[in-house]
Amino acid sequence: MYRISEPWPTHLISLFVMVSLFVGCGPQRHYELEIDSSVPWTMTDIMIPSGSQLTIEAYGAISPNGSEYVDADGSSDEDWNRNYNMYPRINHCSLIARIGAGGEVFAVGVSNKKYISEGGRLLLGINDNNPENNEGTLKVIVQIDTVSAP
Repeated sequence: MYRISEPWPTHLISLFVMVSLFVGCGPQRHYELEIDSSVPWTMTDIMIPSGSQLTIEAYGAISPNGSEYVDADGSSDEDWNRNYNMYPRINHCSLIARIGAGGEVFAVGVSNKKYISEGGRLLLGINDNNPENNEGTLKVIVQIDTVSAP
């Protein structure tokens, strides 16, 4: 029978902790989902912990009117932005998100990386005050990394 006579050397434990902190080693979660552009908000099952780095990427094209298509960055067309946006400072038909039902809405577009100070459930949507006439879906990839405050 092999017996360890001494505990792990403390310098090795210290090195492991320092490397883990340096490279941001911690729980990481990865999700893939589709967002229907004709639905105002999609309440996901994804819980974002406080103190996380949230990365969202979106792929695909959606149509706000059945004939013109845009990617997840949406359209900067002033007429659409003025007349059809829920959030006027974010492009029309762009991918948007919020953390929790009352959280602040932020633009995601094709890609966004954001530090989340206050956690909650992730909601994803399309910036359109009449999404029922939209067509298409976006493939969305969500990655959550536990990190130290920026």
